[in-house]
Formats: sequence, structure tokens, C-alpha cells
Amino acid sequence: MYKFSTTNPILIQKNILVLQRQVCDTPVHWHDFYEIEVFLRGSGTTVINSKTYPFHAGSIFFITPGDFHSYQPNEFSTALNLSFVPNAIEYSGILEMLYPLSYIALDVEKVRLGRITNYILQLAEEIETDQFFSKKYISYLMSCILIELQRENEKNNLITDGTDSSLPIRKAIYYVRTHFKEEISLEIVAKFVNMPYSTLSKQFAKHVGVPFKEYLNNIRLEYSLNLITHSSETITDIAYYCGFNSLSYFQRVFSKKYHMTPLAYRKLHAETERK
Repeated sequence: MYKFSTTNPILIQKNILVLQRQVCDTPVHWHDFYEIEVFLRGSGTTVINSKTYPFHAGSIFFITPGDFHSYQPNEFSTALNLSFVPNAIEYSGILEMLYPLSYIALDVEKVRLGRITNYILQLAEEIETDQFFSKKYISYLMSCILIELQRENEKNNLITDGTDSSLPIRKAIYYVRTHFKEEISLEIVAKFVNMPYSTLSKQFAKHVGVPFKEYLNNIRLEYSLNLITHSSETITDIAYYCGFNSLSYFQRVFSKKYHMTPLAYRKLHAETERK
């Protein structure tokens, strides 16, 4: 049901894919890998998790697993696309530090844009030629790209989750956002970040602004909202797929946050779309 939305053998075998493509009208979709889109020409809009952003030459979008997104170009547009999964990077800590950051609709300065573009093109060459030490070189290039994006983000103050957080809190956020479909708890996350349970509980609420359980439920609810509006799966299947261990609990927390049942929300969205 929710597998890779591409059958390209390079992505499956190397866990990474680089291509230059024409940007066409693309309906709402999602996938289980990361995607960096560097716009080279043209203009238009994209919708990411129900929010609309403009794009033009020099814009970069960073799409994380599970982000629901679509593209609507206004004119002939092209982009350099980099798709990858976490194990494409040997130093996975890079992703743990970067995941809480927002890379949506970055307008990157010309020099940095040139560096990022060159790194991506070098990646494509390494993937194609598969030379000695290519795997390690690819990992270094990926790290350089993500670090450049992080620096641009910090320059523009675009950090969203855990703005003042230390690395353990960023790692905790990363773990939640990449494992929310599973049965996870604060105890499991505390072991992952190597921090005492009670300390993580206090620090998480301090830096993120809400208790751990509420943050976890919010991530699950946001994802369920997209599935309810953009898929035909049953409410029961959606509840369990998003990590809730019972339909009744899912309906209860959903109704508390959105003031209606999941089914009522789906019907309301369908009626709005028809108008």
C-alpha cells in the first residue's frame, strides 16, 4: 500500500536517485523516502501538507517521508531531483540533526545554490560510474548537501521544531517523526538518545512546547488527516497504519483536536471539494 512510489532500479539498489526532469502538473502524493527538488527554470506553486508555496528558479524544496505534496507549474519548468533513503548516508547523525528543520521553499543564494547543484551532479556521476570508494564518496556528498541546507536554514531562521534544543532533543524528534507508525514510547526514545526517562520528559516539554505523548499524537493525527482526505482507505486501516493501537482511541483524540469524527471530516472535505 505505502511502498516506494518509484520502481527505478538505481533508487532501490543504491538507495539514491538523481534526475533532471520537467515539472508537470502532479496530483497529491507521498512516499517513504526523502526528496530534494532544486528548481532550475520556470515558476509555479506546490502544496505541501495542505499549505501552498510558490516556486521559481533558485527555489529548493526538502520533502520528508510522509509529506503530502503536489506541483502546479505556471510555465515550462525544470528541476534537479535528488531522492534518497537514510542509509544512503553513512553518518546517519546528519539526518538526526537536520530532520527537525524546515526546508520548504528555500530561496537559496546564488553561490550556495551553485554548490548544492554541483554536489548533486557529482552524485549522479558517482552513481553512474560506480568507481573505487564510490559509496563513501556518495555519503560525503550527501552530507555536504544537507549541511549546506542547514546553514541556509539557520541564516534565514527557518528552524521549526526544537529551536533551542540540544542534539538529544533533536534526535528524539527525529526518532518520533520516523517511527510514529510503530509502537513507541518515551522509554524507547530515552534509550535511543541515551538520556534518563525523567530528564527527557522535562527537556522535551521545555524545548518542543508540549509533552511527549501530545507531540506523538499530533504527528500521527496530522498524517492521518492527509490519508483521510487523499486516500480511500478505511478509517480503521488509517488509525492502525498511523500508529494508534485502537480505533476508539484514535477517534477520541481526533475528535478532541478537530472537533469532529474522522468520518465526518472525510465527508466535509469531499463536499468542499465538489463545490
